[in-house]
Amino acid sequence: MIKTSHIAKSVDVLKSFLAQTIQYAQFELNEITMDQQDQWSFKDGVLVHKSNGFFQVTGYKDHTSTLERLMLYQPQGAFNGLLVHKSNDGIFVMVQARIEPGNVGIGQYGPTVQSTPANYLRMHGGKATPFLEYFFEYRSDARLVSNSTQLDLGEIYYQKTKKLCFVETNELIPTSDQMIWVELSALFDLAQHDHLVNTDLRSMLGVFDWQAYGGTNEEETAPAALANLYRCIGQQVNLSGGITSIEALNGWHINDLGVADLGGSGVSVQMYKTHSTTREVESWVQPLMRIRHNAGFTLCIRESDGEKQVLIGVKTELGVDGGKVAMPSFGCYTGTNDYNANHTLENLARVEQSEEGGRFYRSTSIYDVVHVVPDMPISKHQFWLTLSEFKQLLKTSNTVGIQLRCMASLILKTLNSGWNEPHGK
Repeated sequence: MIKTSHIAKSVDVLKSFLAQTIQYAQFELNEITMDQQDQWSFKDGVLVHKSNGFFQVTGYKDHTSTLERLMLYQPQGAFNGLLVHKSNDGIFVMVQARIEPGNVGIGQYGPTVQSTPANYLRMHGGKATPFLEYFFEYRSDARLVSNSTQLDLGEIYYQKTKKLCFVETNELIPTSDQMIWVELSALFDLAQHDHLVNTDLRSMLGVFDWQAYGGTNEEETAPAALANLYRCIGQQVNLSGGITSIEALNGWHINDLGVADLGGSGVSVQMYKTHSTTREVESWVQPLMRIRHNAGFTLCIRESDGEKQVLIGVKTELGVDGGKVAMPSFGCYTGTNDYNANHTLENLARVEQSEEGGRFYRSTSIYDVVHVVPDMPISKHQFWLTLSEFKQLLKTSNTVGIQLRCMASLILKTLNSGWNEPHGK
């Protein structure tokens, strides 16, 4: 028996619930200067919180070249948890209508729990994180389904990982104010909309094997294509750079607003004060990274011998330990990527994604999924995988870039063709 008033089986209900949450939040966002707050300061040329418990804004510099970047350093791994429930009525997921200062549209849906240790340990003295006990304690009314450790934005974060944890509950437990149980097909549909599903929820939707969870198992194999991809990733790169002070960079300058862009990179940092009644504390101050150019990523799908295949690229990212990451077919953090649109037979999906609003100010990635000609030329760092192989790859810890996990959320019905839809579908 359902014991909660918050449940959705359509995109329209989800949109309405999100709009109500945004209205209730009484959201305000204001740019401020460094001297208008006392929570953040520059220490040895690095922007840090006074607790030393949140993220830091640092520089990155290559020791053998002129390459340099602004980077976010967060050695404490973030935690993402998703509660799921399976019954004769279908599969349900508890999501959070989450207000973030940098979101396009203010609010987006995130996982049940999306938190850093600084938040769930309440270093700021704020409210407790709802439902955290389901992921950190034994519960007789729940069971662990799966977990993995995954990479974050490897060109912006320095060696940051996230733990993704999926827990099944015995029933549709009562929700808190910003939480809502969503029937899985409605969540699949929501993932096709711009700026409604946040980066962390997209990542979790893409990683999880919904088909197996719904009761249809596939035989796992270790074909040559997947083995070759793993071998390519295993060829680690000896990166010659590391994080450093912002003062050591030539292209950026510390000023009274945060960090100014001097070199035309389009990346800067601005201080903000935020108010939202829905968060652990109602008002807080933090820096947000501003990225002027949209990111663009393309995932190619072809049909070969009657079977769908996905093109995976292996890239080197500066912030990843070992360097190599499985990524979409083509991608670029700033501007358009080098995919040749002449190979397109059909545009399958396209969304604009507002990246993590707790770190970036209205930073947008454009994700395109395209059906391409079977004989499209590829490089030695690209690999065609069957859908089954792709799903095996997604399960692998610390291998798959967050953009590829997000793009998997756009083809969920293709990847999980055998999952059990609710009665009446």
